[in-house]
Amino acid sequence: MKKISPTLAAAVLLPMALPLQGCLLAAAAGAGAAYVYLSSEKAEVEATPRQVVAAAERVMDRMDLSVESSASSALDGLLVARTATGERVRVSVSSKEPGISAVTVRVGLADDTAAGRILEAIRDRL
Repeated sequence: MKKISPTLAAAVLLPMALPLQGCLLAAAAGAGAAYVYLSSEKAEVEATPRQVVAAAERVMDRMDLSVESSASSALDGLLVARTATGERVRVSVSSKEPGISAVTVRVGLADDTAAGRILEAIRDRL
């Protein structure tokens, strides 16, 4: 049986694993390994996804972040913005039960401090 090189395996598996949130990913590449830590802040709030996305839009405006896209429904929502330095801000929302939503905020790959500030500001506006 023919062996697959670690570089080829990393090139095939890494794009499938990147969408996973809050995971430590390791991709063997040649003789070494590259690690990417995807971090996020999470909370449940008493609001619908539409209300959470609307609050997130107000927070982005107040913090002078550039909103690239924003969409919501009764079931879920997503807002994507950029900081002044180009870091991606992603606010995703999913309905857990009527009137309760799960909110996840990610800033860049591992900026927990900024993600926590944004999440707290969203909660304050609900």
